[in-house]
Amino acid sequence: MKMKLFGVLALAASACAVAAIAEAYATDVNRSTVVYVAHLHPINAKIAGHETTGEARFTVSGDTLTISVETRGLPPGMVHMQHLHGFKNGQQASCATGAADANRDGVVDVVETEPASGITMVPLSADPVSMKVVTNTYPKASAEGVYRYKETVSIKALDVKFQ
Repeated sequence: MKMKLFGVLALAASACAVAAIAEAYATDVNRSTVVYVAHLHPINAKIAGHETTGEARFTVSGDTLTISVETRGLPPGMVHMQHLHGFKNGQQASCATGAADANRDGVVDVVETEPASGITMVPLSADPVSMKVVTNTYPKASAEGVYRYKETVSIKALDVKFQ
């Protein structure tokens, strides 16, 4: 079941007019651990005036999932509501592009990413298993425009939320 969970998700980290989305791929570290790596790239960089970059790692070992996100080039002091997106029916999620700006306002909003990336499924907050999207526990960029996020959760606990 845990591989199905990762198969339907694309990573989206967003805040205001800044969004970064990544595609994941798997690397077999050893027989009991698999690491998925996502390289983050901005969508709305012109609006925010920042070229955000970063990397997300999803390390699976037994029932344990460790989520690590490191970013740089963010607007300083801004909270970043990052989430895993995907489709409940298992459809392959992908990264939205500038063409997703359906209302032509120059900003690709989270709602406009849904056709490509799916819906918000797992918040990358202090408690991902809670599935609470609205929370004040998302990472905040430092004065240098950097944040590091790391949480470890039970894959079984996440899986229960998808049943």
